[in-house]
Amino acid sequence: MLAIRALSLATLALCAYVDILGPDSDSYWIQFTENNITWAWEKGDVENMSIFISHPDSSVLNGNFTIAEYTAADQHQFTVTNVTLRVAKGYIINFYEAKNPSNVLATSVPFEVKPEGTKPDNPLLFDTKSSQSSSTASASATKTTNNANPIGTAPPDDSSSRLAISAVALVGAAVASLLL
Repeated sequence: MLAIRALSLATLALCAYVDILGPDSDSYWIQFTENNITWAWEKGDVENMSIFISHPDSSVLNGNFTIAEYTAADQHQFTVTNVTLRVAKGYIINFYEAKNPSNVLATSVPFEVKPEGTKPDNPLLFDTKSSQSSSTASASATKTTNNANPIGTAPPDDSSSRLAISAVALVGAAVASLLL
Protein backbone atom coordinates (compact mmCIF):
# COMPACT_ATOMS: atom_id res chain seq x y z
CA MET A 1 0.00 0.00 0.00
CA LEU A 2 2.88 2.37 0.82
CA ALA A 3 4.42 1.70 -2.61
CA ILE A 4 1.14 2.60 -4.32
CA ARG A 5 0.90 5.86 -2.38
CA ALA A 6 4.51 6.75 -3.21
CA LEU A 7 3.91 6.04 -6.89
CA SER A 8 0.74 8.15 -6.81
CA LEU A 9 2.66 11.06 -5.30
CA ALA A 10 5.36 10.63 -7.94
CA THR A 11 2.67 10.82 -10.62
CA LEU A 12 1.34 14.06 -9.15
CA ALA A 13 4.86 15.49 -9.05
CA LEU A 14 5.34 14.65 -12.73
CA CYS A 15 2.05 16.33 -13.64
CA ALA A 16 2.79 19.64 -11.90
CA TYR A 17 5.22 21.99 -13.62
CA VAL A 18 6.23 25.40 -14.84
CA ASP A 19 7.85 25.22 -18.27
CA ILE A 20 9.20 28.17 -20.26
CA LEU A 21 7.92 27.87 -23.85
CA GLY A 22 9.35 31.04 -25.35
CA PRO A 23 11.72 32.46 -26.12
CA ASP A 24 13.47 29.31 -27.23
CA SER A 25 16.26 28.24 -29.55
CA ASP A 26 13.97 28.65 -32.59
CA SER A 27 12.86 32.19 -31.74
CA TYR A 28 14.61 35.40 -30.77
CA TRP A 29 14.09 38.78 -29.17
CA ILE A 30 14.64 42.07 -30.97
CA GLN A 31 16.60 44.83 -29.26
CA PHE A 32 14.65 48.00 -28.24
CA THR A 33 11.23 46.43 -28.89
CA GLU A 34 8.58 44.54 -26.92
CA ASN A 35 9.38 40.85 -26.53
CA ASN A 36 7.41 38.07 -24.90
CA ILE A 37 8.04 35.34 -22.38
CA THR A 38 5.50 32.51 -22.35
CA TRP A 39 5.15 29.47 -20.15
CA ALA A 40 3.01 26.50 -19.31
CA TRP A 41 1.80 26.28 -15.73
CA GLU A 42 -0.39 23.83 -13.88
CA LYS A 43 -2.45 24.80 -10.84
CA GLY A 44 -0.82 23.57 -7.67
CA ASP A 45 2.56 24.99 -8.52
CA VAL A 46 3.80 28.23 -7.04
CA GLU A 47 1.33 31.02 -7.75
CA ASN A 48 3.79 33.93 -8.00
CA MET A 49 7.26 33.97 -9.44
CA SER A 50 10.10 36.33 -10.23
CA ILE A 51 11.51 36.46 -13.76
CA PHE A 52 15.21 37.02 -14.39
CA ILE A 53 17.42 37.05 -17.46
CA SER A 54 21.08 36.08 -17.47
CA HIS A 55 23.95 35.39 -19.85
CA PRO A 56 26.95 33.12 -19.24
CA ASP A 57 29.34 35.82 -20.51
CA SER A 58 29.59 38.64 -17.94
CA SER A 59 30.82 41.03 -20.65
CA VAL A 60 27.37 40.66 -22.29
CA LEU A 61 25.27 40.80 -19.09
CA ASN A 62 26.85 40.90 -15.66
CA GLY A 63 24.76 38.63 -13.41
CA ASN A 64 21.01 38.10 -13.17
CA PHE A 65 18.82 41.00 -14.29
CA THR A 66 15.33 41.27 -12.80
CA ILE A 67 12.58 41.45 -15.42
CA ALA A 68 9.57 41.13 -13.09
CA GLU A 69 8.75 40.17 -9.52
CA TYR A 70 5.62 38.55 -8.11
CA THR A 71 4.27 37.72 -11.55
CA ALA A 72 1.12 35.60 -11.44
CA ALA A 73 2.01 32.18 -12.85
CA ASP A 74 -1.48 31.67 -14.28
CA GLN A 75 -0.92 34.52 -16.79
CA HIS A 76 1.12 32.22 -19.03
CA GLN A 77 2.87 35.22 -20.64
CA PHE A 78 4.70 38.44 -19.88
CA THR A 79 5.65 41.22 -22.30
CA VAL A 80 9.03 42.84 -21.70
CA THR A 81 9.15 46.39 -23.05
CA ASN A 82 12.18 48.26 -24.36
CA VAL A 83 14.67 45.39 -24.32
CA THR A 84 18.01 47.17 -23.95
CA LEU A 85 20.09 44.00 -23.87
CA ARG A 86 23.18 43.70 -26.03
CA VAL A 87 22.85 41.81 -29.29
CA ALA A 88 24.13 38.30 -28.54
CA LYS A 89 23.29 34.61 -28.46
CA GLY A 90 23.04 32.61 -25.23
CA TYR A 91 20.59 34.57 -23.06
CA ILE A 92 18.60 32.49 -20.56
CA ILE A 93 15.34 33.24 -18.72
CA ASN A 94 14.97 31.89 -15.17
CA PHE A 95 11.82 31.72 -13.08
CA TYR A 96 12.30 31.75 -9.31
CA GLU A 97 9.73 31.22 -6.60
CA ALA A 98 8.79 34.77 -5.50
CA LYS A 99 8.77 33.91 -1.79
CA ASN A 100 11.90 31.73 -2.00
CA PRO A 101 14.31 33.16 -4.59
CA SER A 102 16.75 30.29 -4.11
CA ASN A 103 14.16 27.91 -5.62
CA VAL A 104 14.52 27.84 -9.42
CA LEU A 105 11.17 26.88 -10.98
CA ALA A 106 12.19 26.82 -14.65
CA THR A 107 15.06 27.71 -16.97
CA SER A 108 14.69 28.48 -20.66
CA VAL A 109 16.88 27.15 -23.39
CA PRO A 110 19.42 29.71 -24.65
CA PHE A 111 18.06 32.26 -27.12
CA GLU A 112 19.32 35.21 -29.12
CA VAL A 113 18.73 38.98 -29.02
CA LYS A 114 18.95 40.43 -32.54
CA PRO A 115 19.48 44.08 -33.54
CA GLU A 116 16.69 46.62 -33.81
CA GLY A 117 15.06 46.49 -37.25
CA THR A 118 15.22 42.69 -37.52
CA LYS A 119 11.99 41.22 -38.85
CA PRO A 120 9.95 39.49 -36.10
CA ASP A 121 10.18 35.70 -36.24
CA ASN A 122 6.40 35.38 -35.81
CA PRO A 123 4.06 37.80 -37.60
CA LEU A 124 1.23 37.21 -35.09
CA LEU A 125 1.57 40.15 -32.72
CA PHE A 126 -0.68 41.17 -29.85
CA ASP A 127 -3.82 43.13 -30.52
CA THR A 128 -2.94 46.65 -29.35
CA LYS A 129 -6.37 46.98 -27.70
CA SER A 130 -5.74 44.06 -25.34
CA SER A 131 -4.47 44.47 -21.82
CA GLN A 132 -0.84 43.35 -21.71
CA SER A 133 1.60 42.48 -18.97
CA SER A 134 4.65 44.61 -19.36
CA SER A 135 7.80 45.82 -17.67
CA THR A 136 10.84 47.90 -18.41
CA ALA A 137 12.71 46.37 -15.48
CA SER A 138 10.71 45.10 -12.52
CA ALA A 139 6.96 45.30 -11.90
CA SER A 140 3.84 43.33 -11.12
CA ALA A 141 1.92 42.18 -14.16
CA THR A 142 -1.68 42.07 -15.33
CA LYS A 143 -3.48 39.39 -17.30
CA THR A 144 -3.53 39.47 -21.10
CA THR A 145 -7.01 39.16 -22.54
CA ASN A 146 -6.44 38.11 -26.13
CA ASN A 147 -5.72 34.77 -27.77
CA ALA A 148 -3.15 35.81 -30.40
CA ASN A 149 0.21 34.03 -30.37
CA PRO A 150 2.87 36.55 -29.38
CA ILE A 151 6.38 36.36 -30.79
CA GLY A 152 8.17 33.17 -29.80
CA THR A 153 5.27 31.50 -28.05
CA ALA A 154 4.07 28.72 -30.29
CA PRO A 155 3.76 25.61 -28.14
CA PRO A 156 6.52 23.14 -28.76
CA ASP A 157 5.70 20.29 -31.08
CA ASP A 158 8.80 18.24 -30.57
CA SER A 159 9.70 14.85 -29.25
CA SER A 160 10.55 16.18 -25.78
CA SER A 161 7.04 17.55 -25.21
CA ARG A 162 5.50 14.29 -26.45
CA LEU A 163 7.97 12.36 -24.29
CA ALA A 164 6.88 14.24 -21.15
CA ILE A 165 3.24 13.43 -21.85
CA SER A 166 4.12 9.79 -22.54
CA ALA A 167 6.05 9.54 -19.25
CA VAL A 168 3.07 10.83 -17.29
CA ALA A 169 0.76 8.38 -19.08
CA LEU A 170 3.17 5.52 -18.37
CA VAL A 171 3.34 6.32 -14.65
CA GLY A 172 -0.46 6.65 -14.55
CA ALA A 173 -0.82 3.23 -16.17
CA ALA A 174 1.63 1.74 -13.66
CA VAL A 175 -0.41 3.14 -10.77
CA ALA A 176 -3.62 1.77 -12.27
CA SER A 177 -2.09 -1.69 -12.73
CA LEU A 178 -0.91 -1.73 -9.10
CA LEU A 179 -4.40 -0.85 -7.91
CA LEU A 180 -5.96 -3.74 -9.86
